[in-house]
Amino acid sequence: KNQQKYKSKKYNSAMEGFAILDKELNILKTFWLQKIMEDNKILTDALIRTEYQYDPFHLNDVHPLIDELTGETSVFMSLRQFGLLRFNLTRNKLVWSIVGATEAQHDITPITQTGDIISVFNNGSPKSNLLNNDFENSIILVSNLPVTQIDNNPSYFFGRNLNAFGLGYEEYKLDFLNEKMRPKTATQGRGEFSKDRRYLFIEETDEGRLIEVDLKAKKILWSYLNKTEKNNDRLMLSWSRKIEKLPFNLDQLNLENCQNKL
Repeated sequence: KNQQKYKSKKYNSAMEGFAILDKELNILKTFWLQKIMEDNKILTDALIRTEYQYDPFHLNDVHPLIDELTGETSVFMSLRQFGLLRFNLTRNKLVWSIVGATEAQHDITPITQTGDIISVFNNGSPKSNLLNNDFENSIILVSNLPVTQIDNNPSYFFGRNLNAFGLGYEEYKLDFLNEKMRPKTATQGRGEFSKDRRYLFIEETDEGRLIEVDLKAKKILWSYLNKTEKNNDRLMLSWSRKIEKLPFNLDQLNLENCQNKL
């Protein structure tokens, strides 16, 4: 993500966006969130929350998608303060925005080839529970999303009752786990479903933990703690990935040899 000074005197902050690069890493084109929001009349919605006025465009995740049927490219964006966006690069048009369905969310992932279903890592916030100032992460599935503009206009969705807009909304809180085992990372975080949506892989970034959960059996399959040997402190992780097949002709023996040399 790129940054430049936002020109408004009232909101003197870094304005963010994303760039398209070629194979030699030359910048072909840059897209700024200010421009996208101004063109689609949602800039005020991004600036209206005064507690975030110096960081209104905080961009947590950008995920591209090439539709195999149409060949068109879209970008899915997760903005910490604002919410979620789908922007069609090919047509230079905003497809939809979602505000209020998640809190401080990260990792947004289209899980179908057209992007009509997405998953989102919902960080949650202590603000959502005023009694005990507690929070837990969850994974959100939103389905039946439009894949193009409707009547040449973007679609705008608000709040957690997305069913009222004709969308599907499922939240996986993992509340079947012991309270101490539930993911609670205030910042960052990832969540990835298996293809059959039975298993869920989660990076609890701040706590330095990876887990994979069997949603049907309601149990943890495995977990990994990124700890030091010296004092047993946990170290943060950084956007881990689950790889189904080892790349570059790596095999288990090579990995074991690598680990032994560290």
